[in-house]
Amino acid sequence: MFGFSSGLAWKELSEIRWKVIVSFLVLAVLGVSLVVLYGYISDLLLTVPLPEVFRDQITWQMADFSRYLYANWYSKNLYQVATVIALIMGMNAVAGEVSRKTISFLLSFPLSRGQMAWTKYLVGLLALWVVIVGATLILLGSAVVAGRTVDTPYLLAGLPASLAGAAFLYSLSFLFSVVTRDGVKALAASGIIALALAVPSWFGRLRELSVFTLMSSATTLVTGQVEWARTLVFLALSLVIYAAAAYKLQREDF
Repeated sequence: MFGFSSGLAWKELSEIRWKVIVSFLVLAVLGVSLVVLYGYISDLLLTVPLPEVFRDQITWQMADFSRYLYANWYSKNLYQVATVIALIMGMNAVAGEVSRKTISFLLSFPLSRGQMAWTKYLVGLLALWVVIVGATLILLGSAVVAGRTVDTPYLLAGLPASLAGAAFLYSLSFLFSVVTRDGVKALAASGIIALALAVPSWFGRLRELSVFTLMSSATTLVTGQVEWARTLVFLALSLVIYAAAAYKLQREDF
């Protein structure tokens, strides 16, 4: 279930390289645009008629550049785009081999199904994490180049939650890639589950149960402290979902 094949890893990297490159570029452009547009967005938001409660919140965020970056990166742009990337990254992990009719050929190699599952899962997950971390570092770098003062530890405090949430969503897509054997169906099924998981975030105390509440890191925005407990819970759930996918793959007849 946890064996690793370096040969298969290189094959996987070759197949997902364009997903990684395009995903990174999209997030990097969004990050740089947040830095470039800070003054314009600040002036625009503070002149738009809004209810007092929203105006107070926006004024608080826009008064500090680091808070502005954090709120608009983690609570808006990153978690939304990372959700799409995570689902796309996992949708063809196994289904792609089935659709290309290469699964039997792959299984003829001297590696176990457990090795195949873990290698595919780990390569996709690490690639997803590299995209998220890399784009966040581009965000920080562009702020420094622009001459802005940034509280780096504060801004990086939201990363663990984003990585854990992305891992959870990726694991769902990976599972459905095994179950459905069809990339489009895997994307649709995991997308529907993701939408259902967004529902708790609309209801008071249930918000804490939503992966999207975790990824938006609203608590860390205020406290500056990493939400380690919920982050570790979602990482553990990701491994449970992976284990279910590996178990299913072990018993599939291709």
